Amino acid sequence: MIIIITIWKVLYQFVLKPIRFPDKYLTDLLTGGVVWLSNFIHLAPTPFSWIKNIPNSPTFCGIILNGTPALWVEDTCNGLELMLIYIGIILLIPNYSKIRKMTFIIGGTFILITANIIRCTGLLWLQLYHKTYFEFNHHYVFTLFIYLIIFGLWSLFTSPKNGNEIK
Repeated sequence: MIIIITIWKVLYQFVLKPIRFPDKYLTDLLTGGVVWLSNFIHLAPTPFSWIKNIPNSPTFCGIILNGTPALWVEDTCNGLELMLIYIGIILLIPNYSKIRKMTFIIGGTFILITANIIRCTGLLWLQLYHKTYFEFNHHYVFTLFIYLIIFGLWSLFTSPKNGNEIK
């Protein structure tokens, strides 16, 4: 396990991170999802837009309201590491079928991306209407929200309900 983590960290740090793969795609997906959801629920009186490439900040996307930045989304917010931890644990748990593992990997990844879009939309709302609560919620409450989803998915994966016993 330590070897796998070390290989991943070296590969990511020296190969993938400099070319922003898959960070660029995940950050764009997250930012676009936040803009879509925020506009869908009418979070503000005017629609949001976003900027993919911010000069001098290539690892950021910007969510814009009335021509002004409302929230920056950085690559470190895209959930890549958490998704990898989630997937890695599922792959390492022995005695479960490959179909069950793939179902939880694909479904869980979709759920985590969706939860992160909801999380960042909540952060955008706090940034706009309750700035004093932004930092605490960003670092603690909304982070806990994502961790609870991950632990819930792992619990569901390992539960032997409905004939899904260990195989």
